[in-house]
Amino acid sequence: AAAGPSYPPSVSLPLQNLTQAYALLPREKAILQVCYAPELSRKFDPIYDYLQDDISRKRPSIDLVLQILFDDEKSRWQARSYLMSNAALITQHFLHILSQPNALTGDSDLTRFLQLDERILGYLLDNSAIDKRLQNIVRIMPCIGQYPPHLCANGDLQLAEKLLESSLTGEQNTAVWIELNGAKDMGKYCLASKLSEPYARSIFIVNINAITFLEGDFLTNFSLLCRENLLSQVPIYFEGFYALRSLNPHLDIKALIRIIEHNCWLVFTDEAWFYDEVFVTENMCFLSLDCGCENVRHRHDQWLL
Repeated sequence: AAAGPSYPPSVSLPLQNLTQAYALLPREKAILQVCYAPELSRKFDPIYDYLQDDISRKRPSIDLVLQILFDDEKSRWQARSYLMSNAALITQHFLHILSQPNALTGDSDLTRFLQLDERILGYLLDNSAIDKRLQNIVRIMPCIGQYPPHLCANGDLQLAEKLLESSLTGEQNTAVWIELNGAKDMGKYCLASKLSEPYARSIFIVNINAITFLEGDFLTNFSLLCRENLLSQVPIYFEGFYALRSLNPHLDIKALIRIIEHNCWLVFTDEAWFYDEVFVTENMCFLSLDCGCENVRHRHDQWLL
């Protein structure tokens, strides 16, 4: 096969980056392109309304996407799975399905419009602003250049640095979740900031309690925050993680961990309370550090294997 085009490092390729970050399938990428086109130019409006035989339908419907991308009824039927409510493009908030209750043709599943999520659209347009739904709860702090005074760059911290380097810059580009244990004012934020410094200029700080005040359910908003971590390539530190059980006693912990695994790049939390439920897959590395003593030590060493 012929080699693809090469680009200088300064050229931004948001769609390619998004595809790689989320391991999108070729058909999923193509669906995003069909939905992205009318956001690039109004010249697509007459094309889309012509293909849908309706001058008012200038946005892609589920039916139009299937007609454009798939050749026959069998393949279109099979491809419906890409656009169901439980499909990755929908659950990960790339696309929204819009109902058409007043449509002359009725509001069937096929007639519903597909719309790019506003944050995804901004990312594809090379806009670095964070999701406006999250702006009121995210603090952006600069990464500092030194460890807290009572911690020193001993062998354990050096091991953590090597782990980050191999996970974030290697071919696998594995998500990293670092848990920081210790009492308040033990330098957990400073440690997170210093560990992040080689990979980012700033770090997001989010109090876990603030998420409960956002409109919508907790896991959806938590997912949007984790997605921002991956899209912006800015580490995120969740404060008050230990309070999750009291804030939401019925929280699905495995669902929360899957969100971190599939939507995060580098995330820090203070101490969690579900050690027996934490699991690590090939897509995520978990590391626990204790900030309560000079010799920062690892806990749950088996999770590093």
